[in-house]
Amino acid sequence: MIKYSKAAVAATAAVAALTLLTACGGSSSGSSGSKDATIGLAMPVSGPDAPLAAPMINAVKLAIDEANAKGDLPGKLTLDVQDDQSSPSVGASLARKFCGNNSTIAAVANYASSITLNAQPVYNGCGLTQIVPTASNDTLTTKGFKNFFRVTAKNSDATVGSVKWITANRPNVKTVATIDANDASTADTAKQFIDQAKQAGLSSVDSIHITANQGDFRGALTGLLSEKPDLIYLSAFYNDAGLIAKQARELGYKGELFGTDALDSPDFITIAGAEAAEGVHIASLGLDPTKNPSASSFVEAYTKAYGTAPNSAASQSYDTATVIINAWKSIGGGTDRAALMDAVSKTDFTGVGGKISFDQNGDMQEPQVGITGVKSGKWEFVGAAE
Repeated sequence: MIKYSKAAVAATAAVAALTLLTACGGSSSGSSGSKDATIGLAMPVSGPDAPLAAPMINAVKLAIDEANAKGDLPGKLTLDVQDDQSSPSVGASLARKFCGNNSTIAAVANYASSITLNAQPVYNGCGLTQIVPTASNDTLTTKGFKNFFRVTAKNSDATVGSVKWITANRPNVKTVATIDANDASTADTAKQFIDQAKQAGLSSVDSIHITANQGDFRGALTGLLSEKPDLIYLSAFYNDAGLIAKQARELGYKGELFGTDALDSPDFITIAGAEAAEGVHIASLGLDPTKNPSASSFVEAYTKAYGTAPNSAASQSYDTATVIINAWKSIGGGTDRAALMDAVSKTDFTGVGGKISFDQNGDMQEPQVGITGVKSGKWEFVGAAE
């Protein structure tokens, strides 16, 4: 089951991928003795990050719909989708809303680390399990919050994989530069990349911070390009990264472009242009489910439901929902938040993205990092980072 706030309904109507989310009934208030429960989901339903979050929302909905339809749950699960607008303050506000709803047993929140960091103390304060499919800032699991878990690799995992792949597959790269959007998520990733690159014997020649959604980055690029880096690492979201790639090529840059999974959208290629996007590679915080035989049932169900194949963020979101569903089922349903949190911490199963289990900090014990590149105008999975 799924419910929407008025704002989320309006925003969803504007995002094609989300129009397929339909209400299945249910009440958020719960009732005495009821085994039913609600899972909160806070993601950007509106704004520039909405296309990246849409497959994730779809995947969580699919997992819950399948679980309810199977008929072996102790009660009904309802999905409550809220639009965090990619805003830290809104993310925290929604955390308070979920905390205040006694029927809510867990929250899938949020997409970006900068939003997650702001919401974390709220969820921890009310003892509500918070699980993220993509938020990868290393500091998220250093705060001692026992209610926090993530079904994704960390930035350090991704940057280690990135540098490992670059040194193995691009031997001519000796110098690197980074561009980030000067927020918690992108700046942390850029710093991690520089640290790993230096450890691998590469030289960092420049590191610049941009203002997101600025549009024209030629001024910043001119100074960076004068340092003649062999590779530019893009730690920015697809809309800005697309313009940076386009403008860097227009300014004559012939070197390598490499980025984070925040570029993983067809819109990056559209914005950059096929020629500028060709050969760009990214590290994905997970593996492409369409290349994983064990994920075939999920891929088939997702494609049937939404008309397009899922990406790695979708598979991680499906596994995130499955973690909650399995834990909730194991405690016999209901709304005991402490029992649910304990059950989640003991998670141990093989999901569509691989083995899912958590260490004492809430991190994945066996994180997966994949490499994807643009070839002939499309993103194509290259393989595991190695």
